[in-house]
Amino acid sequence: MSIPIDSFIILDIGTAWTKAFLVDPKETLKVKVSAKLPTSTEDLRYSANLLINKLKQNSKNPKILITSTFSEANSLEKELDASFVTKEQVNKELFEWFTLQSLENPIILDGGANNFLRNLRAADIGAYLSFPIGEKDLENYIGNKTMRLSSIPEDKNHLEIEEAVLRASFNLYPDFHNPTKFNSVVITGGILSWSTKPTRLALLLLDLMSGGKVVQVFQDKSAFLNSFGALIYHKKSFKQKSDILKNLGSIVSLGGGGKVALDYGLSDIQEVTISENEIALIPALSSQSVKITLFSEPKRVFQVSGGEWGVILDGRVKPLPLQFGQVRTRQAVTSWQRALEKVEVLDI
Repeated sequence: MSIPIDSFIILDIGTAWTKAFLVDPKETLKVKVSAKLPTSTEDLRYSANLLINKLKQNSKNPKILITSTFSEANSLEKELDASFVTKEQVNKELFEWFTLQSLENPIILDGGANNFLRNLRAADIGAYLSFPIGEKDLENYIGNKTMRLSSIPEDKNHLEIEEAVLRASFNLYPDFHNPTKFNSVVITGGILSWSTKPTRLALLLLDLMSGGKVVQVFQDKSAFLNSFGALIYHKKSFKQKSDILKNLGSIVSLGGGGKVALDYGLSDIQEVTISENEIALIPALSSQSVKITLFSEPKRVFQVSGGEWGVILDGRVKPLPLQFGQVRTRQAVTSWQRALEKVEVLDI
């Protein structure tokens, strides 16, 4: 007689970190325990076995699932008596699940270490920094990071560099430059999951968005998304509604000063005028549906909701006039950071 599965241990073997989640197999999704270790790239089994043994202490008969972009991870399937789920299978399940959750035109932004392996220009990264640094020093930091991908920022300047790398990397996504298309943006991995300053994440995305662009943002705070996709693939009943994504709110890039109407479904419609270079937060709960009208040419209407950010309106001219090494650029970046830090973020 086979012993019934007590739980699932899901391993997400990433470029820098291997994350493990112990999940209850009942219909209501519940992560019981999670842990992570730097990925032992020369021997994937090492960190995988350490995590499995740690999580097995909380389970009698777990089923092990593995997902990874490393092709070598497939070889662990037989060795660990596990089921391997490819990244393509994970993404397919996730986008089907997004459709069930009514996420419109979803895109996933992964803040993991792979962004440091892209061929990005130091000048493009440095343009987003508020402090002076030479191009050679910036290249050295990025080079050292690629050699130790699991290292974490040691101070505010290092955090800024890592955020700037994500800006330069995500700027390659064409959807951010298409104001006619509304997107649901799902952020996950690295500092996108673990940042303690949500408004910094809002500014990171707003810096990329062209004038007239509107998006709704959801955050995977536990970096569980890839593991969730593997779980859906193996156990389809987990496709029900889940709270793994936190609704942060909506962000609107006006591309300059302008007027916006916000309809909360009440008797009065709120009209807000934003000055050029102003960034403003309009309070709105995650349960509130808000119809936003942009008085541009042509006039456009979007249906969004609030969240931890509420609705953030950005009146900066796009694309941002940033140039690496310029004092004026550093002053502008600093002023935008301070503008959002002063805004009270709702605890929804």
